[in-house]
Amino acid sequence: MKSYLEQLDRFTRLPAAERAFLIRAWLQLLITDLELRLLPFNRILERYRGGSRAERAPYFRSEPIQASRAAWLVEVAGRYSPVRTHCLEQALALHHLLKRIGIETSLQIGVHRGEGDLRAHAWLEKEGEIIFGPPGRERYEPLDRGVRGG
Repeated sequence: MKSYLEQLDRFTRLPAAERAFLIRAWLQLLITDLELRLLPFNRILERYRGGSRAERAPYFRSEPIQASRAAWLVEVAGRYSPVRTHCLEQALALHHLLKRIGIETSLQIGVHRGEGDLRAHAWLEKEGEIIFGPPGRERYEPLDRGVRGG
């Protein structure tokens, strides 16, 4: 395990926009975890589908972050979250954060019947291409057409 000083050094070497995004991702993962614990799932999906004008205002006006880099930053934030995060929390958080910076994505949730069990995964697509999610996604049958935002 890396020392706190090494981790802090790596954090400070990130560009300012990525540091800010990483902090927002960490906070959004906490919020998403609370929402999943306290609210009905349909209400959560409605929240992520919609959004007020203020929610759609971009965070970063001068230094945009690419979707693939944002996905990596959310994964990093998940590693350092005080709550255990899974693909659903990370996909919801990333979907919300990308919407806030003006990047439209589609949240997909799919299921796959394995050897006597049912497995589920969440992933994000942008223009039909997976930007976050499990490898082998084609095994999963989407539950819905996805949650769009942007």
